[in-house]
Amino acid sequence: MLSEAGNRIQRRAAERVTGLEDLLKRCVFLIGRQRSGTTVLRRSLASHPQVHDLGEIMHPAHQNGFYSQLCKRLNQDLPQGAHNKWLQILTETLQQVSKNDPPSQRYIIDLKYNMTLSFGTTFKGGRPENALLQHLAAKNARVIQIIRRNKLKLLVSERVALKTNQWELSAGAGEKKKVEVFISPVTLGLKLQQEMAQDTYFLEQTQTMKNKLTLVYEDMFTEDGSFRPRIFTDISKMLRIDSKGFDLQPQLSKQRDKMSETISNFPQVRGALQTLVKEGEIPAYYVDSLD
Repeated sequence: MLSEAGNRIQRRAAERVTGLEDLLKRCVFLIGRQRSGTTVLRRSLASHPQVHDLGEIMHPAHQNGFYSQLCKRLNQDLPQGAHNKWLQILTETLQQVSKNDPPSQRYIIDLKYNMTLSFGTTFKGGRPENALLQHLAAKNARVIQIIRRNKLKLLVSERVALKTNQWELSAGAGEKKKVEVFISPVTLGLKLQQEMAQDTYFLEQTQTMKNKLTLVYEDMFTEDGSFRPRIFTDISKMLRIDSKGFDLQPQLSKQRDKMSETISNFPQVRGALQTLVKEGEIPAYYVDSLD
């Protein structure tokens, strides 16, 4: 028989598990490559009065995020060496940032590919499995993967952001700085294939998730630049909230500059794309979608 102290420990453990499961039911994890649209989507989702954008909680610079909690644990456990309970710390982070909120509050969490990969990989049956995604799958968490189909525009957007230091710009706040970027035609095929391989890896890692939605960046918007209502309808079902509470206008501006005006060596890049399509290395839409 367990002692009274043992019973109390078991009850507290059960309460923590129940509390975490309830919290995860109120969360949606956005997973995608940097510059793939995760920030645009989560900022607009946060237009709903019941939705709170927790941002890139796995980013080292997040003030109250995962690494902030990890540093506290490292300081506490310093005599015992580095702490290895990353998944536990992540759940504690979620509990910490939500402890003062009402049960009706919903959360959006942005997990970029590189942040998700930082959790490490385990191997089962000779196949790699991401530790964080497997944990979320086991907890039946709600996940949205965003894929930007046109990897050339993704790469150009990243180069522009690095050159101008304009990673986010509120809609209506003015135009993004206009710059030209160089894209190497020699390594372009390899870069595009690497980007497509990342999407494939994460699609495979999340394919067994029951509460998973896959969105393609290019398909999320109407011709006038607003979000398609069905996206918010699907997500509101995941979060069990009223879809009428969303503002369908993006809260951040999107890159609209033509590739021919942004890529300094556009003719060479276009020629490289045409060759790659002819050789079957990349889909034809890369050439069809050029300005």
